[in-house]
Amino acid sequence: MKLNALALAFIALIALAGCSSSPTPTSTPSRSGTSQVATSTASPTASETVSAEAKAAFKLIAHASCNAAQNTGVVESSNNYVQVMASAAQVYQGFSMAYLQKPAKYGVIEESIVGFAACRDWYAFSMADDAGQEAPIDVSFNQTDKSYTVSQNGDSGPTQFLYRVKNNLIVSALNLEDVAAGTSTLTYGALNAEAIAILKTAADTQLESPSK
Repeated sequence: MKLNALALAFIALIALAGCSSSPTPTSTPSRSGTSQVATSTASPTASETVSAEAKAAFKLIAHASCNAAQNTGVVESSNNYVQVMASAAQVYQGFSMAYLQKPAKYGVIEESIVGFAACRDWYAFSMADDAGQEAPIDVSFNQTDKSYTVSQNGDSGPTQFLYRVKNNLIVSALNLEDVAAGTSTLTYGALNAEAIAILKTAADTQLESPSK
C-alpha cells in the first residue's frame, strides 16, 4: 500500500513538472512599464524617408533657382518656345518677362512667374510656407541620373516635371504630362541680344496694341 502511494505521488509530481515547463508566452511585458504594442509602432519606410529628404533638398534648389532668375535673369528655351525673365537692370518699358512661340508669335508675361521652370515650384513652396502648411508637392530623386521628379496638384490641375540640376540650380525641365513639347533648357544671367530682342518685340507689340 505504501509503494502504491509513493508511485501515485511520483506520477503527480511528473504531471506538475510538465505543466510548469510549458512554453513561455511571447507577449511578455517590456521593461520600464511599456507595453509590447507600444514598441511595435510602424516607422516610415525607406522610400518615404528618401522622399522627404528629396523634397527638402529640392526646396533649396527651387529657392536658389528662382532667386537667380529674378536677380540675374533667365532664358528658358525648347524646340519651339522661348521665354525670358530680365533682371531689374534689363527691364524694358516696364516689362521684364516675355515669350516667343516660334516662328513669330510674341507676347509679354505681365505678372505670374508660375510658368517659369525656375520659379514654378518655389512659388508653391513659398505660398505654403506663408500659410503655415506643407506644400502639396511630391518629390523623388533618381540616384542613377541625379534627376528630380516633382509632382504638384495646383489650381490648374496636376503637373509632373523632370528636372536636372547643376550647381544647385535647375538647368533643364521636361513636362512629363506633355513630353512632345520637349525639354526646356535654362540659362541664368544677363539676357543676351537675342533674349533682349524677344523682350523688346513682345513689349512693343503689347504697347502698340489697340487695347493699350
